[in-house]
Amino acid sequence: MERLIELFKRKVAATNLTFIRSLTDSIAWNARLVVLRGARGVGKTTLLLQHIKTTFGDDLSKVIYVSLDNLWFTEHSLPELADAFVKRGGKYLANQLSYSHNVAYSESGDFLIDGRYTIEVGDKNKTRKQIRHVPDAYIAADNLEYGYDRKIPLWLFGFLY
Repeated sequence: MERLIELFKRKVAATNLTFIRSLTDSIAWNARLVVLRGARGVGKTTLLLQHIKTTFGDDLSKVIYVSLDNLWFTEHSLPELADAFVKRGGKYLANQLSYSHNVAYSESGDFLIDGRYTIEVGDKNKTRKQIRHVPDAYIAADNLEYGYDRKIPLWLFGFLY
């Protein structure tokens, strides 16, 4: 997956913003799924990479573009990529907590901290469904400004190091 991320970053860096089609403004980029259809070579990838570059700038940790033509997919699946990408937030969490806590993988959540606290990593819309019956279970949520109802902003874990 690291090769896919590196390739993605190089593609974004090489993306030219001199000419951006007006079509960009008519796409509902905040939709849960965005499909760009069209013949090969008409600029779908360029349009998408331009959107990523203008929207995310240098913070490419929350987005990824991959071509399913990549050889990585001969041995891996798209759901596997999505799962690994989401858990990259978990990598940050585990790194911050492991400095002064025992971090293990959990059967009911993503991590078990000090043998007691279960942490599930997700975005601000992540629900407690997976960990609702687990005592001392919390969600470490990305894109969350302040914590509430057993949700802890992922950025707060940066203060533990």
